Amino acid sequence: MRALVTLLVFVGVLLLTFTGPYVGALGWAWLSLMAPHQNTWGTMATLPLNLILTVVTFFVWLLSPEPKKVPGSILTILLSIFLFFLVASQLFSIAPELSTEPFSRFVKVLIFIVFCQAIITSRLRVQAMIWVIVISVGYYSVKGGLFTLATGGGYHVMGAVGTMMRDNNQMGLAAVTILPLIYFLYQTSTEKFIRYGLAGAGALTFVCVLGTQSRGAFVALVVMAAMLWWKSKQRLTLAVVALLLAVPAIAFMPQDWKDRMGTISEASEDSSFQGRLDAWYINYQIAKARPLTGGGLRVAYEQSIANKYTRDLRKARAAHSIYFEILGGMGFLALGVYLAIFGNAWFTAQRIRKQAQSPKSWQYQFATAAQVSLACFMVGGAALSMEMWEGYLLVIVMIDVTRRLQAQPPGNSVRGALPHSSSFVANKPVRPSRS
Repeated sequence: MRALVTLLVFVGVLLLTFTGPYVGALGWAWLSLMAPHQNTWGTMATLPLNLILTVVTFFVWLLSPEPKKVPGSILTILLSIFLFFLVASQLFSIAPELSTEPFSRFVKVLIFIVFCQAIITSRLRVQAMIWVIVISVGYYSVKGGLFTLATGGGYHVMGAVGTMMRDNNQMGLAAVTILPLIYFLYQTSTEKFIRYGLAGAGALTFVCVLGTQSRGAFVALVVMAAMLWWKSKQRLTLAVVALLLAVPAIAFMPQDWKDRMGTISEASEDSSFQGRLDAWYINYQIAKARPLTGGGLRVAYEQSIANKYTRDLRKARAAHSIYFEILGGMGFLALGVYLAIFGNAWFTAQRIRKQAQSPKSWQYQFATAAQVSLACFMVGGAALSMEMWEGYLLVIVMIDVTRRLQAQPPGNSVRGALPHSSSFVANKPVRPSRS
């Protein structure tokens, strides 16, 4: 039954793509983030649905009246430079047989991210993409929240097979990252039942984060709560809501969970953290020896390679850090560009906030939510290997698109809340202007 439902939805998305290639972009985000076909069995689980949709979307885009030019912006330049370093890292990889698969995945993600820059050209499309991100990740976080409640928090909530949210830590960080986006959709939705649904999804996602028992995700959750409170114009209301949600939820969790979270302040004595330090050291030494290209993505996972670049024996393992994964895999310059991508997104969002007509405008509210979302990812990502995750890259692109829309004359952008699907299909793109 799952396979049939997934196939029917996929065929529907594929047919709608012929009405507008941006539907294909939304479908790509759905398949990449949620990977619904991985929850099925048999042939359906092995079909290259993303490849099929990508090919169809690309050809529909070529034949459509959509602009065929990627908007010129600082983000476009940074992504292009980063892509250059990614290719260079593979060309000069220490072990191409180890780095080819992650290289291929990352290249595909970046190319489609750049394509989204060109195809997402209206407020409607920005909000539609945010909805897709929230629904795709929220499907698992809501399930995880219900699972936590049903089991008394006694088991780890694990992520989705076939995605970058596979284990409990990755699932926890992805769930934290979408919480500000859920809040944004709640703010901009006008229908009561949708707002109630978003409120419920947000509460269950919060519980899901606790249920993953991920200490990194818990730290990111605290950062999110603090930033949302600080940036909110209704601090008292938000504080009361947070307390009403957090106090009973934390009290509900078993003692094992409380003991585990209590070890956050004792990280230096934790064996798991010490293992991370070893992995970071190995990646640093590889980057130090090969500062321009790094050693190639994921090559530091191989013990024999780690031994060549470290005098003392360190156990090779996943870097468990988006920063050290880039550093060891691609070198110092690539890490600088990677950090610049985050920095550009942050300051672009801040610029949107400053130039918004009102704190109640959708641009202001989205820029605020996006800043908080990225801050959560940057903090949590310091201890997780999620640099290839599509979710945060899509948020970064949506910030860039929102800035371009804000710079356009009012008559050129789509106003109001999300219209019905018929209006969505009929929506004509606006030509992006240089920012």
